[in-house]
Amino acid sequence: MSDTRAFATLLRRLSRTYRFGFVLIAVVAIGWMAITELTLAHLQTVAAAAVPGHAALFQQESLVLERVAQISGLSILLLLVLEATLVFRPALQWLRREREVQEQTRELRDRALDVARAAEVRRAEVETRFRSSFDSAAIGMALVSFSGTLSEVNKSLCEMLGYSELVLNGMHLTQITHPDDVVRVLEALGDLSAGRSRDCRLEHRYTRRDGQVVWALVAIARVPDANGKPQYAVVQAEDISARKRAEENAAHYASELRQLALTDDLTRVHNRRGFRVLADQACLAQQRSQEPMMLVAVDLDRLKFINDRFGHAAGDRALIIVATALVSTFRTSDIIGRMGGDEFVCLLPNAADMSEAQVKSRLEARLAQLSGDLQEEFPVTAAIGLATAAPMATVDLDALIREADRALYAAKHARIEDDLVTPPVGQPNRLR
Repeated sequence: MSDTRAFATLLRRLSRTYRFGFVLIAVVAIGWMAITELTLAHLQTVAAAAVPGHAALFQQESLVLERVAQISGLSILLLLVLEATLVFRPALQWLRREREVQEQTRELRDRALDVARAAEVRRAEVETRFRSSFDSAAIGMALVSFSGTLSEVNKSLCEMLGYSELVLNGMHLTQITHPDDVVRVLEALGDLSAGRSRDCRLEHRYTRRDGQVVWALVAIARVPDANGKPQYAVVQAEDISARKRAEENAAHYASELRQLALTDDLTRVHNRRGFRVLADQACLAQQRSQEPMMLVAVDLDRLKFINDRFGHAAGDRALIIVATALVSTFRTSDIIGRMGGDEFVCLLPNAADMSEAQVKSRLEARLAQLSGDLQEEFPVTAAIGLATAAPMATVDLDALIREADRALYAAKHARIEDDLVTPPVGQPNRLR
């Protein structure tokens, strides 16, 4: 501002000085013309008195000199006017414009310098905040090149992975990432480098220095340079190993609870609910099966008599023998369930190579074998009823169970009613 005032004062002084000089020259020129006219008039008078015969000639020459003097003075005045109009005034205007341009330029420069200084201050503040957050972050952080090399790491990441900062700096991601997750991590970096994504989040495993596996929730974001091109990536890794273990335990407990909810506690085969869930699915699949489906209903004989005579523990052993016989007789793909009390059912999908007679004989033989091997005080026998569903048929499970039950009760009525009282030939009657 002081320079502007000084320059304006200088221009005013220069203008006043020039005007004063202009007036002075004009006064001198007019004075010179006046003096010239007076001098010529005086000389003319003197000449006329001294040389009377030559007065007319001298008067003509004096008029010529007077005109020359007038023209010279007027020329000087005209030149002064032209200079003031064409030179001095444009020069002053040009100087003013140049000064204004310089002032604007300086103002713009000062403003740009202020903006640059403010930007530098903000950049320093951002850098300071980032560095403070980076160093003191509770989660692991690192600056990673898009080739996968760690350039800077913080204390939390070092503690998470068991390396010192000196060792971890310069390592490649493939050296600390679990082998099964390396491809996913490198693909994520490739997407960031190519501009296909700005950031990504994924869960993957790290391998600690001591060989332990650490699960981490990882956020990766690219950082561009001044031209907007990807420069490097910032990796934030939060240790979620405890959460993963909790999830695994919860899944394991859920599986156990589901198994308990669908399994009979005593016999370890499916309970009514578990059998129903799996059997309904098998019945739906029967519509596309090229083979028949068989359902076997099994009812332990004289369970009440065994409980009353030998105790409930003996009755439980008899139920376990029946369940063991069913499991060892049928395939692992067959569905075996205890419907309650002394009743069992077995659903046999794809039963084209089985006949009802074969199923009965194999099951009865297995029951007799287990009963004899365990040397129980009572024989373990069961009534068996079977029902068959045709291939490519819509199966009503309840109807199939009712049909097998009718066959079972028919078999019961056909047997000797007191088979436990009459012992086999050569064996004592233990029930008596």
